[in-house]
Amino acid sequence: MNNASFLILCIFVTIVFYVWDISQHRKTLNRAMLKVHWQHKIFVNIHLKQMCSVYPMLSKVTASFSQSKLQNDSIQEIVSRSKLLDIIDKQQLNKEIDDLMENGSENDKDVFIWYLLTCLWIQDYKYHHMKVMNIEKETQKLKDEKSERDRILNRGFCLM
Repeated sequence: MNNASFLILCIFVTIVFYVWDISQHRKTLNRAMLKVHWQHKIFVNIHLKQMCSVYPMLSKVTASFSQSKLQNDSIQEIVSRSKLLDIIDKQQLNKEIDDLMENGSENDKDVFIWYLLTCLWIQDYKYHHMKVMNIEKETQKLKDEKSERDRILNRGFCLM
């Protein structure tokens, strides 16, 4: 019996440390990728000047990220500065992206990939931030309900 419980304990501890190590690895890898991504913006700025005449909308939206000091800003500031395009600009951007995929140079495609990764990171952050905010709201709601229940129970109601 002792051997079985020891084995179960060892398996449980191994699984916990494995999950924790995977989590730390993902965080480190994500930080490194983000750092390389923002260092790549020098390349993007150089090629944006060449792309301006051919892909004006793509250049405009990419420049909104690459020509600012977003690397030094917090994620909240990056997300607060991002906004959705209106329908006309989005249609123009889609046409330019289609043309870029068919006729664009490798440098143009690299700039587009950089822009796409930036948008994906922002979208991912918004999604996770909203999940955290919902959890915080639910937690506060439960705390409020518990304090209300405790307040009622502390009144000393007599049931007879």
